[in-house]
Amino acid sequence: GRTFICYARQGIYEFDGTAFNPVTLTGLDSEQIEGICSGANYLIAYTRRVVHWSSNMDPTEFTPSLTTGAGAESVQEVRGAIVACFTIAGGFVIYTTQNAVFARFTQNASYPWDYKEIRGSAGIQKLEHVASDSNYEFHFAWTTVGMLRVSAGSSEASQFAPEVSEFLAAKVIEDMPRVGNNASAMVNSSGNYSGTTQYFAEYPQG
Repeated sequence: GRTFICYARQGIYEFDGTAFNPVTLTGLDSEQIEGICSGANYLIAYTRRVVHWSSNMDPTEFTPSLTTGAGAESVQEVRGAIVACFTIAGGFVIYTTQNAVFARFTQNASYPWDYKEIRGSAGIQKLEHVASDSNYEFHFAWTTVGMLRVSAGSSEASQFAPEVSEFLAAKVIEDMPRVGNNASAMVNSSGNYSGTTQYFAEYPQG
């Protein structure tokens, strides 16, 4: 019955129906939090490496405790940096730069999550690349191997709508610049390509 909003590495806010009010997540540094989601009535907060879950009594209490149920874990099955976590039936899914992991709710307050890598999954670049709905058992994700249907029930990812993958892939430019390569230097010097974000900026209109 409570709604929380996260601005990555800036702060957490609660919407009370009329306004957004700053919220402190006890035990966490908001400047380290990449995002939040819900899972089995817990508030989930994550950094690039660690997943945190709240107390089962207070969604803003994150100080690890066997009494309150709050805790944190560096998930072994995670292969790359965590990009996003999304609610799914039975728990939530951790999406990384290399794979996806299903966190299944165990109904054990001391150890609430059982992690299992989703077979056939691949990495994502942005959280916007996942389409999700909390009461479904699957997500659709645009990954490094194309469009996938990510299922929590079977813990498996399968190719979905290959024609969509082909359409989207046609707009992707793949290149591996070599050190000292003049052509690469010219691309970078044009100002349209960022080596940091690995994206091309929009060309000026007109």
